[in-house]
Amino acid sequence: MVSIRAKNIEMITREEQPGDEFAIRHILLSAFRSEQEARLVDRLRQDGQLSISLVAESSGTIIGQIAFSPVTLISQSESKSGLGLGSFAVVAQWGRHGCRRGVGAYWISSLR
Repeated sequence: MVSIRAKNIEMITREEQPGDEFAIRHILLSAFRSEQEARLVDRLRQDGQLSISLVAESSGTIIGQIAFSPVTLISQSESKSGLGLGSFAVVAQWGRHGCRRGVGAYWISSLR
């Protein structure tokens, strides 16, 4: 668990835990125009394919989520394995306060 700050908002970022699924699904449904992203994350979780799933919390409320799953890129001469972005969403009202940029930058830099 890591504490980060965006403007005047304190947040923590942590790994997804059992019981977070409903809040994550709600965030994804509110962030995207269709259910496709939420269904993708549900399916990846169900299949054990969420290599990384992190949430951001403020005052005990989940306000954002990012997930990565395994991918393999194949060309005629080689293949490379890595992680692909499964989803990235922050509740709109929090995004307007700089939380999207703050947690996004932290999450991406932590992958290096």
